[in-house]
Amino acid sequence: MFNFCILPMGIIPGAPLKLYRTAHKIGSPGKFISFTITLLTCFLFNQGFAQQPAISWTQPFTTKGNFTYTGLQDSNLVVIQNRSNKEVVSRSFTPALTVAKETSTTYVSTGEPASYLISFISDSGLAHIRYQYDKKKDQIAISGERPGKIQLLATMKANLQSFIYAVYSGDRSKLLICNFYFRRKEAKVEREFIVLSTSTGQVFHSGTFTYNFSTETSDEIQVDNVGNAYFESASYQRTGSKLSGKSRATQHVTVFSPNGRSVVFTIDFPGSYIPGVDIIQEQHNAVYIGGLAYDEATRATRISSADLFLYRIDSERLLYTDSVYVTVNGLYQEGRLDENDRLPYTIRHIYEKKSGELVVIAEQYQRTFNQYSSSEKYHDISCIRLNSDHSFGSLIRIPKLQAGVDNPSIISTFIHEKVFLFYNDLQENLDVTGEMVKYVANKKEKNGLFLITIDPDFRFKKELLYGYDSGQPMPVLKAGYAIDNRTIFLCSEEQVGLLKIPVRE
Repeated sequence: MFNFCILPMGIIPGAPLKLYRTAHKIGSPGKFISFTITLLTCFLFNQGFAQQPAISWTQPFTTKGNFTYTGLQDSNLVVIQNRSNKEVVSRSFTPALTVAKETSTTYVSTGEPASYLISFISDSGLAHIRYQYDKKKDQIAISGERPGKIQLLATMKANLQSFIYAVYSGDRSKLLICNFYFRRKEAKVEREFIVLSTSTGQVFHSGTFTYNFSTETSDEIQVDNVGNAYFESASYQRTGSKLSGKSRATQHVTVFSPNGRSVVFTIDFPGSYIPGVDIIQEQHNAVYIGGLAYDEATRATRISSADLFLYRIDSERLLYTDSVYVTVNGLYQEGRLDENDRLPYTIRHIYEKKSGELVVIAEQYQRTFNQYSSSEKYHDISCIRLNSDHSFGSLIRIPKLQAGVDNPSIISTFIHEKVFLFYNDLQENLDVTGEMVKYVANKKEKNGLFLITIDPDFRFKKELLYGYDSGQPMPVLKAGYAIDNRTIFLCSEEQVGLLKIPVRE
């Protein structure tokens, strides 16, 4: 799971499981044996799933601001609360979620004020990264602040339309920071970047990624555990794809390694539309470049299938060692769909089973921008199983729609080849099947925290953990983080908590 921080700079601040009753009474020995077998079968089936997850929360805090998981220090949980990018409150919690230590840092400086970006646990303690805009030089200064020491890490070009990005690697050992600088006269976007080692707080390597914004777009940015920096971009054809014999858009992933190498992976399927490419990190330093390709001729009346492509990248040698290209059925309803139902999927996680099977967790996602803000919608969840030969196995689709950033996204983990997937939904949707779902509009709705458990045989169970009308906090799942596969950090608007999954060995 990745923490992804985008800070606009402005002035630079900126099928459900059901257990049926037997149809006969207990009377004769034969019937009793039959009943016992049925009961035992149900019992064993349920043992394939987890016991009920336990969620514990801190007491509410009066200070306002977004909570962010930072790390573990001396077995304590360290959480940052960012208050308007000017003040940072750091709290250390004991395993019982009581406050062990609390400190506050306010950024006051000469000239343009410094702004907070992100924090991490280094070998010498808690470190904060901040940035400061110098309008005379059209640049920002990136500084690292550790106990008793502030160090200038890098300067990057910047103007009033610039952005600062920060993203962790999968194991949080590396941190990538980059700018988003417009060079309008040359129709270029320039992304200078640095990769830090979070243990030392020092710059691991740096570089610049540039693209032409009149013919290209760029979205996905990642850094892996080795320190490779990944930048996705798409180049668009000026002529029709049918005339040129090429796709309307060709996807590229440019990778910069710590030893100075750079490699470009190009993805192009003629006649197919690829809305975007995801860069997914999983256990054992595995990195996947993947996505879904759709037949351009059927975009307006989309059928229920799409083509899933995956490339497994060797992060040391910067080449792909395995690939998948397979048609996936059941992603959508059959027939003509409205605009929301036609939305493409983004891949959230890829889990590898010992048998060689893959489980792909994907979610429909939409972000709409205007001049001053953006809005987000999170739609159907799909869990895709690929056989050990990477052919299509089966699919579970969970219909939903969540509008706005108040109830976003999903969080999942993988234990003993079982998937545990948490998301926000309406309690009325617990027993629905097919497409008859009520839509979540915003946080004022009476929502609930749902759990989908998928066993190794790809049977699934859907349950409500609790409803928010009971007074329990509503977690902002987009800010959640899997500390390990059994423990998930959660936060609400006023509290932080831990979700623990007890699983039978």
